[in-house]
Amino acid sequence: MKADQLQKPIAAQHSGGLPGGDIYHAPESDQYFAYYLSEQEQLLFLSKPYATEQHARRSLSAYEAGEFTAKARSDEQGHYLEYRRDSGGVAGISASFPTNAEAEAAQHPPALDKQPDEPDEPPKQQTAEPPRHRFRLELYPTGTEAPVRGRIEYALNQESMTFQGLDMPLVRAFIEKQLRSSQQKGRMPRIQQDGRLLLLRQGQPAQQTVFFASELEAVRFELPVEMLGEYEAIVYAKPFHSRHRILVGRKRGQGVPDSVDLFIESLESGLYRLEGSVHQLQDKEQGFALSSKPFHLYAEQEAATDEAMSPKRMSKESQAASRP
Repeated sequence: MKADQLQKPIAAQHSGGLPGGDIYHAPESDQYFAYYLSEQEQLLFLSKPYATEQHARRSLSAYEAGEFTAKARSDEQGHYLEYRRDSGGVAGISASFPTNAEAEAAQHPPALDKQPDEPDEPPKQQTAEPPRHRFRLELYPTGTEAPVRGRIEYALNQESMTFQGLDMPLVRAFIEKQLRSSQQKGRMPRIQQDGRLLLLRQGQPAQQTVFFASELEAVRFELPVEMLGEYEAIVYAKPFHSRHRILVGRKRGQGVPDSVDLFIESLESGLYRLEGSVHQLQDKEQGFALSSKPFHLYAEQEAATDEAMSPKRMSKESQAASRP
């Protein structure tokens, strides 16, 4: 299996603590893999191959958060774990285990591994601490001439946003929005559900329901009333296979938001709906919530990689590559 072949080079490259994971770049195929090693350097998780490091890191984050379902399998290749997404697609596999019982024992993701409580110690009085807000900022170089690309994620609700270049005003605005939202918990804004969110392709409302990531450029807000003054419009992508939303667009302006540009290159293939909100900055207690029609997004960078994760297919390709 591919995982067995990569276990030694991955363990040799790994520089972090154990257990732990990172990204492995296979130079011969120019592909990226997310991986996770146990304390004994057993390869517990190897993602399917990705064309970009960004997609591989999203897979590693999902594994560490326990979003994949692991199942022990046994066949002519040995005993191993197979990880699947909620949608049913294969997300990755493990290296082989000596027995099926050992594979079953390793099914629990790291997010569920907790230290046992100390029963003999009396409970300690906890002092009140201010709330902690953790953000994860990732930067990806795209070449010598192209600007760097980035992604920021708020760990509390896992909302994220991508950006081009070192757009620190946009990063700062994202952080301020998340902090403001956490401070205003319990306040329920009066949101109207009227209006539509139209998908735009080449500047016009799109009729199809299947898109490549490069085709879906923007959305248009159609509101029942004309807004006056300065507004803020926010757009999230809501995958049908997950409860999390991903920030993909944000805009401020005057009047009505005619269109909001989308940044969806980092989204994986799947079925989505866009959810938008718009409100006047002078009156944040009122606003509009809108949603688009469901659509299927096809991530071009992930084309034809699901089939490659089959252990049999990996074994065959490896044997073919090793022939003189």
